[in-house]
Amino acid sequence: MENLSKTSKFILFISVLAFIVWSGSYVSKFLLIYQFFEPEMDLKPVFQNVDFTPIFRTISSVFTLNIIAYPIYFVFLILFVIFSKLSIKKEGWLFIILIFTILTAPFELLSLYKDFQILNLINAGKFDNLLHLTKEKIIDQSSFPIVQFLFVGAVVFLSIFKPLRKK
Repeated sequence: MENLSKTSKFILFISVLAFIVWSGSYVSKFLLIYQFFEPEMDLKPVFQNVDFTPIFRTISSVFTLNIIAYPIYFVFLILFVIFSKLSIKKEGWLFIILIFTILTAPFELLSLYKDFQILNLINAGKFDNLLHLTKEKIIDQSSFPIVQFLFVGAVVFLSIFKPLRKK
């Protein structure tokens, strides 16, 4: 890992930066969205007569960051594995990060697509169906956000401590 070319280091830097932005926006997005609903997925009484227009306009930046950062992270991680020429057999931590990323990518891309639909409605000023679409997104994803939170924690742990490394 110490003998990386400048290109590999740059690609790694972009990948790590995109991962940080994506994971931060991911956590922020779900912390913000879950605040609207009770555990039974009913709108909290506090939000019954609230105009959601300024709320959704404010959190649209979180959706935008999420939509942009994840594909960058995914592509640059793959590029890093290719350009760094690290042996995945010797760097088990990198292999696990790669496998986690590839396994969760289809679900995350579907989530990003729904975020994109929500963002389009926000930008178009169509706030009528927006709360229903957000609720539907939460119900459809079920426990996937918890899996993603664990994924983020695992990637951070593996990146810092680099277990499963053959010498």
